[in-house]
Amino acid sequence: MDSMNATLRALGALQAINYEGQQQGTDVYDVRFENGETVWLISLSQDGKIATLLLNRPTFAQSETEHRLRQVIGELHNGKPDYNQMEPTLQVVVRKQAEMVMTKLQALGSLQSITYKGRQQGADVYDVRFENGETVWLISLSPEGKIASLLFQ
Repeated sequence: MDSMNATLRALGALQAINYEGQQQGTDVYDVRFENGETVWLISLSQDGKIATLLLNRPTFAQSETEHRLRQVIGELHNGKPDYNQMEPTLQVVVRKQAEMVMTKLQALGSLQSITYKGRQQGADVYDVRFENGETVWLISLSPEGKIASLLFQ
């Protein structure tokens, strides 16, 4: 239940619920939130109680991953990454590579623009222009809204 609450907090305010039909006796709904969307499956028992309630892995809106990318680039550029916003596995990787990444980002200079390029391997891809160069970043969020993957080249 804590995981579902974290997911709902990360998705933000409810925007719309659309009935999509039935699948093996279970009602299917497309549920849109401020920061993304997900699919819910629900069925009721004969006495009207919830028998099945499933929440598929959410898909976060591109605007949310762009916001998080801007945030993490700024934090890394300033040498103060917020590890609490990262999944544990990513925390370990970033800690090991933080000094090298910070040095590269400082050499690139100030952030100029971020342009969404699409999806690759389950992550959003961005071209990021800096004062002294350009990089490509991949970022994905966990169902709880934490940064699950972060890569740049």
